[in-house]
Amino acid sequence: MDTSRITNRLLTAGVVGTLAVALAGCVSFTAPSTVERDADSQEVVEGGNADVFAIAVGDCFTEVTETEINQLPVVPCGESHDYEVFHLFDMPDGEWPGAEAVDAAAEEGCLSAFEPFVGIAYEESVFIADSIDPSEQSWGDGDREIICILSDPSGPTEGSAEGTAR
Repeated sequence: MDTSRITNRLLTAGVVGTLAVALAGCVSFTAPSTVERDADSQEVVEGGNADVFAIAVGDCFTEVTETEINQLPVVPCGESHDYEVFHLFDMPDGEWPGAEAVDAAAEEGCLSAFEPFVGIAYEESVFIADSIDPSEQSWGDGDREIICILSDPSGPTEGSAEGTAR
């Protein structure tokens, strides 16, 4: 896998990197979610604010401008959105491994899940992948989850990226 291309694609998408940095400072306060999900599929049917730790694969959300975030503005993927969650995984417990180790784990975990979700290799896709990672502060509170997200560099989109082979 050509990680240099991935890095270059991420660097050209400053907005995505900014989101990941903003979310890395998540606080442990948990507010009630206002998102309505289908009882069977768990797909979002009515948008609202969702706790960042209750996000699910397939959730879509709009731009976030706050610097410390505990909720994301989730919308049904059929509506205009900026990001879609395509994979979730946890890092192993232990001492804070450092930002570089978290970044490396996020890159490896997210890129390995990209093609199965989108249906095309990352290097051939129009989408940009990034992640929402635990910060040193949130790690101390027990946060180990890495949230893999994708976006379309041409702007907001409608519909899920799942299986689109774009």
